[in-house]
Amino acid sequence: MSEVANNKLFPVFLKLENFHVLIVGGGKVALEKITAILNNSPLTEITLIGTIISDGIKKLAEERDNIVLFERSFEEKDLNEKELIIVAITTKKPALRIKK
Repeated sequence: MSEVANNKLFPVFLKLENFHVLIVGGGKVALEKITAILNNSPLTEITLIGTIISDGIKKLAEERDNIVLFERSFEEKDLNEKELIIVAITTKKPALRIKK
């Protein structure tokens, strides 16, 4: 099989500033995701929820009005009024629960 046939990813281009993005997680993966979003679409409205939120993420949120942080566990109601959800946690069991 060719490399193209093995690639199951589909590239998508989104104007993220038109979305309210939810990021679940507060560590390195979440920092990577929030940084990428802000570098590409700095006006994107972002809500981030994590049981522990890193200092790097907290610093970004202090510098911007479009980032809201909740230092707590994810709740199903957090999905309300969010158009894009990014699960940025490395533990599989909670990630699968959020996916469902």
